[in-house]
Formats: sequence, C-alpha cells, structure tokens
Amino acid sequence: MNKIPKLFWVLILSSLLALAVLGLFVVKQGEMVLDQVQKISEARDIESLDRAEGDIKGMKFITREQRLGLYTILAGRFAQIGSQPRMYEIFESVLKMDPENAEVLNNLSYEWAKQGLNLEQAEEYSRKAVVLAEKKISGQKPAGMSRERWENIVRVERGNYLDTYGWVLYQKGKYNLALRELQKAFKLAEDPTIQYHLGLALYRTGNLDGAIENLTASLAGRLEDQTKTKAELEAIYKERYQTLKGLDKMLQLAAEKTLARQQAEDEAEAAKIVGRPAPDFNLPDLDDQSYRLSQFRDQVVILDFWATWCGPCKLAMPLVNKVHLEYQGKGLVVLGINLEGRDKNQRVKQFIEESGHQFVILQGGMMGVGVDQVYGVTGIPTTFVIDKQGIIRYRHIGYRQNLDQMLAREVEELLKQ
Repeated sequence: MNKIPKLFWVLILSSLLALAVLGLFVVKQGEMVLDQVQKISEARDIESLDRAEGDIKGMKFITREQRLGLYTILAGRFAQIGSQPRMYEIFESVLKMDPENAEVLNNLSYEWAKQGLNLEQAEEYSRKAVVLAEKKISGQKPAGMSRERWENIVRVERGNYLDTYGWVLYQKGKYNLALRELQKAFKLAEDPTIQYHLGLALYRTGNLDGAIENLTASLAGRLEDQTKTKAELEAIYKERYQTLKGLDKMLQLAAEKTLARQQAEDEAEAAKIVGRPAPDFNLPDLDDQSYRLSQFRDQVVILDFWATWCGPCKLAMPLVNKVHLEYQGKGLVVLGINLEGRDKNQRVKQFIEESGHQFVILQGGMMGVGVDQVYGVTGIPTTFVIDKQGIIRYRHIGYRQNLDQMLAREVEELLKQ
C-alpha cells in the first residue's frame, strides 16, 4: 500500500481519478479544482495550508465529491510537511461529511498504526474500510470505464485496505490474525509495502524462511524506509544463518526478478495498443513552435505524458531525462507532453527551468480532452516507446524506480533495428 510520504501523491491521483469520472477536466470548475491542487502541492508551511483550507471552504461552485477530494489531498500535504495533528483534524472533518469514506478511514487508520495511537479505533476504521471496499465489487462501475479496469481498481483497493487492517492487527500484537489478513492482501495487490508487512508477520509467527523471502523481495520495490527494512532483513537473516554471506546475491536476484516481472506486466497491459501505429499529432512546445510526431520517422521516440501537479510524474521525469541524455544524438527523441492546458504555460516553463530537464516539452491540451485521449491514457505518468517506423512498441504506466533501466533496454533494442 502507498503511504506517507508517498501517500500525498497517491491521494492526489486517486482523488483526481474520482473527480475525473465526474467530468472534472471538461468544465471550468475542474480547472478551479486543479488550480487548488497546485496551490496545495506547492505549499511549504502550515500557514499556507491553513489558507488553502479556507479557500476550499469558500469554493461555491464545486461538487461535494470535488470538495471531499480536495480535503483529502490537503490532509496528505499536512502529513507530508510533518503536521500529523492537522492531518488528523482534516481527515476527521472529512469523515463528518462522509462517514463511509473508505479511503479516509483506511489512511487515518494506517497513520494511527504508524504512530501507535488509537489502535482500537484504527482497528474499527480499517475493518470498516475493508467492508466498504468489498461492497464495491458488485457496485456500479463509473461511466466510460471498462468492467475489467473497474474490477482491477477495486481488487487493488481491497488489497490495500486489507493491508492496513492487517498492519493495525500487527501493531496490536495479534500476529496470527495479522498474518491471515496480510496474506489475503498480498494475493490481491502484490505491493512492496504489503510484502514488507507480510514478511514481518511471518517472522513474528516463527517462519524465518518466509520472512527472509518476502523482505528480500520487498526491497526490490519502493518502500517508505529502505534502510530500516534492510536492517530488519539482515537481523533476521543472521538469526537464521548466523552470517550475512549470500544475502547480497539474494537481493540482486530479487531485483532482477522484479524488473523482469514488471516488464512482463507492462507488456501484457499494453497489448491492446502496442503494435499499432502511433497517432500523429501537431503540438506546440512552450514557445509555440510546432512539432509533428511524423517528423521523427526513422528515429526512436519516447512520449512522456505528465503534469506539474502529479507527484509520480515528477519522480519519473528525471529517469526519462537520464535516458534522453544518454541517447541524444544516437537516434532517440524524447517528447514530454504536458496535460495542464495552454493557460498553464508559464507554470510549466518555470517547473522545467527549475528542474533542469532537457528534452522537448509539448502542450498536449487539458487532461481528458487533449491528445492523451487519442493515446488512451488513463493515468499519468504514462510513457510510450515508438520505433523508427512509427509503431508503438512499449507502454509504461506510473512511476517505477527502475524506469530508466527499462526504457534504456527498450531503446537499445529498437535502435539496433
């Protein structure tokens, strides 16, 4: 499960997904909400976030769901800057408006568990979140979303909520019950944090081999505290084998296995679009110079769909830029496609100048009604790799720590063809 400090960005993406279903990106009020999201993400102190809370209260022409989404994002930002008490206050205020908000029940429970606070209430809230998630299975899917995609979203959500419930039980010392819930969680959502929790529960119930296997695998993914997890693994490994010999090799093999699995998952997910011609476009860059995709025929092209309000996008862009720097002049073109609308041009320019990314940035229109729709983009960041003949060969959705390695491997392959 994604938690703080990643929680803030996950809250943004999950909340914006819900808002997008309501047509957030195709009406003026959606732009108001996105502007507020940007202000929250850029706030650096409690005073700024307090003002943002006042702004949200004063927004008259947004839906109840949009208001709840903004409060949820605000709570995550309070947590990110280290103000847990204000985060708790915002979460509690959201629950007063919406007592069955499963996302908030889940996230509040997890934060309590991390702090060792209110564990009885955390158990109650996290169990309730699990029940609410299970009810979604037979519920109505959002308009415009396939049943398969909806069921996948609900499955992962259930896994995340079961993880929180299991982690609360673990923190209460109910290790056998925790193990049961965490095993169910990991079957639904093979997330590194869930696997880390599962590894600790296996250790507490006497299964050292299972603990070592799962903690090793979890370290191949993105965790809240890699250093702490590795120290815990080393202690358990040494308890089991009285030496650390062989552990580094085990970690290397786990990393290689994870990379291969992720690549296979990407290929399976992208099967519906990979192998088809990439739709041509004519888009302006930040200085209004036009670019056509077709002008780069005979070169390998990476398209990276992103936005400044998207935390995972900001994490992924340095990795994309690394590949750009490595292969520029060798037959690779990288085009970043921003999805915030042309009226955000100056904001995007400022971000690019401050971040130092050196590939071309194009204005792709507002997310949901821009060029992203032509490419079937359902979430960002999404990255496409296009071969010299203009055929889409790979697609990656979301941020991964090894994205640069995956892209480099694919670019190398396509440059040789």
